[in-house]
Amino acid sequence: MKTFNKYQFIRDLNEEIEQELAYNYSRGIEITYDSIDELIHTSVENQCIYSYDAWAIAYELGENDFENPVTGETCKDIYELAFYSLLDYVQGEIDIDAAILDFETENI
Repeated sequence: MKTFNKYQFIRDLNEEIEQELAYNYSRGIEITYDSIDELIHTSVENQCIYSYDAWAIAYELGENDFENPVTGETCKDIYELAFYSLLDYVQGEIDIDAAILDFETENI
C-alpha cells in the first residue's frame, strides 16, 4: 500500500507557500489571505486525485468512518473524505495570516 507522510506534506506545502509569496512580492502582486488559501485548496485537491493516494491520506490521518471532519456529514466517496480530512489537518497546522506576516516582516 502506498503511504502518505502528513509531516512531509506540510513541509512541502509551507515551501510552496513561501515560493508563492516570494513570486507575488517580486512581481508587485498583492499578497492576500484568499490567494494563499486558494493555493492550499489546490494543493490538497491535487494530492487527492488518485484513489490510492486518497486511501493513503485517509489511513495516515486516521479517518475510517467516512465522516466529513469539516461538515460532520457522511462523505460520498474516498476522494471527498481524503480532501476534507487533509484540508482540516492543514488548517490546523498552517496559519495563513502568520505566514503572510512573517514574510512581510522579513521582506518589506
